[in-house]
Amino acid sequence: MSVLSDWLGRQWETSPPSIYFSESKLQTWSSFTDFLEDTLKSVRKQLSPLFKELQKNVSGRMIGQFVFDTMSVANILNNQEIIQALADGLIELSKENSERKLQLDSAEKRTRVIRELLQSERRYVQMLEIVRDVYVRPLRAALSSNRAILSAANIQIMFSDILQILCLNRRFLDDLRDRVQEWGPAHGVGEIFIKFGSQLNTYTNFFNNYPVVLKTIEKCREMIPAFRAFLKRHDKTIVTNMLSLPELLLYPSRRFEEYIHLLYALRLHTPAEHIDRGNLTIAIDQIKNYKGYIDQTLSEANRYLIRVQDVAQLHCCDEDISFYLRLYEHTCDLSLFLFNDALLVSSRGTSHTPFERTSKSTYQFIASVALHRLIIEDIPDSKFIKNAFILQGPKHEWICATEVEDDKFLWLSILQNAIKSSMEKRSSKKQNNGSSWMIGG
Repeated sequence: MSVLSDWLGRQWETSPPSIYFSESKLQTWSSFTDFLEDTLKSVRKQLSPLFKELQKNVSGRMIGQFVFDTMSVANILNNQEIIQALADGLIELSKENSERKLQLDSAEKRTRVIRELLQSERRYVQMLEIVRDVYVRPLRAALSSNRAILSAANIQIMFSDILQILCLNRRFLDDLRDRVQEWGPAHGVGEIFIKFGSQLNTYTNFFNNYPVVLKTIEKCREMIPAFRAFLKRHDKTIVTNMLSLPELLLYPSRRFEEYIHLLYALRLHTPAEHIDRGNLTIAIDQIKNYKGYIDQTLSEANRYLIRVQDVAQLHCCDEDISFYLRLYEHTCDLSLFLFNDALLVSSRGTSHTPFERTSKSTYQFIASVALHRLIIEDIPDSKFIKNAFILQGPKHEWICATEVEDDKFLWLSILQNAIKSSMEKRSSKKQNNGSSWMIGG
């Protein structure tokens, strides 16, 4: 067999190392190891009870062999409680030995964990910056140059939350970097995590809208050839670490599990009397509770966008007089995003670029109302107002008007059907839960 066979390529073209150790292949292998790590986490979780049982059985066999070698059968039968205590003691002793090894050189190991935390946070922020640099900026540039690939509304739905997360975690990274630069045995990061944990409403918006984001990406991929071509050019390239856009959007959910592991490791190597010990415990509870919320939210990934309606928000100048005599003033423009279980209300602004025909729309989140808690009230037409209605939630009320009558009729019909469907689904779910409780009882 020839060592330099044809499958290695011709000698004068390229050398074998450059074929198999190119950047693209290394990035692919790196991405594959991430998938393997996710799989191993699940395997560890499932096998952990089995290993504990195996440890118990091995300890029992060791004690049993020792007892049978040194005691008679009669003594064994009379001392079963002592034998069981020895087996339990052997298990605990193995745990103590493991913990004692982990506690050696705690200050040095604590410093290693802090550096790993900083490095992993830097990598995480870099992954979020890939979304901004590879996807968001080119799409916005195309929108501003009369060669729009996606509408401003679709760009807002897909990327507004992930960009807010990037801003939050860049500040978090700066705080960690400043602390590590002055790091010493007496320093800690618990209060930095607690501060970060108090700002997780940014992540809440992302996870609440995550199913909608994925459905919007898929819908635009199917319906808009230019966006399909855009994703084909940018997905799974060296710049994106061989990942697609949906895969990049998985990083926020994975990051919280990494936070928990790093915080546990840090607390393990932090002495009980250290000032940071209490803060680390608070931070762990904070992040763990939020991780539970994430798991619950992502397991209910059934939200989808039904319709977007632009309206004018009005203010009634005098509510004490009759409907037909009331005067209204236009306060701002709104965009109403109707999902199958919620109505998202955002303000809408429009800006114009000099010497260009196109305008740019911007959106600012105002509130989200569950459909089963939303009340609709019609406002009859008068000489002072047309095509108006009231949307009322538990905490907010909006007086809205469409430009034309057909838009109002279609919007209210779709909205009422969505509310009815949402309430029926909730009622059915409650009945199923009640039936399950009766069966379980």
